[in-house]
Amino acid sequence: MGWKETCAVEERMRFMVAVEKGEESFAAICRRFGVSRRVGYKWLARFEEEGAAGLLDRSRTPLHHPQAMAPNIAERCLEVRRAHPTWGPVKVRAYLERRAPATEWPVASTIGVPAAVQRGAAAPGARQCHARRLLSGFRAAL
Repeated sequence: MGWKETCAVEERMRFMVAVEKGEESFAAICRRFGVSRRVGYKWLARFEEEGAAGLLDRSRTPLHHPQAMAPNIAERCLEVRRAHPTWGPVKVRAYLERRAPATEWPVASTIGVPAAVQRGAAAPGARQCHARRLLSGFRAAL
C-alpha cells in the first residue's frame, strides 16, 4: 500500500468542515487532525476572517532583516569587485575604507562573493559552487 497523499489546504478545509459540523469537541477534532488546539484556533480565526484563502500556506520569510547590508553599501562593494575582480574581500574593504573613511563598511567576510551572490549579482571571476554545477547538469539531462 502506497503513501496517502494529502494537500495541507485540503486537510485544513476538512478540519473546518469537522468544526462546522460540531459533532465532536474542538479538542477531539484537533487530536484527530494531529494539531494543537492553538493551531486549530489559529486556522479557525483565519478561516472566519478570510474564508478559504485564509487556509493557504503563508510565507515564512522575515519581514525585517536587521543584519542586512544597506543597498548603497552593497552596490559600492560590488562596483569595486567588478573593477578589480582579482581582489579578495580584505583588499576591497581596505580600498573602500581609504576612499571613504567616514562610512562604516561591513566586515570583509560579508563583502566576499557569497554576499554578492545573495544579491543576485555575482562578481566577475567568482567560481560557481560545486553543488550548483551538479544540479545544472542534472537539470540539463532531464
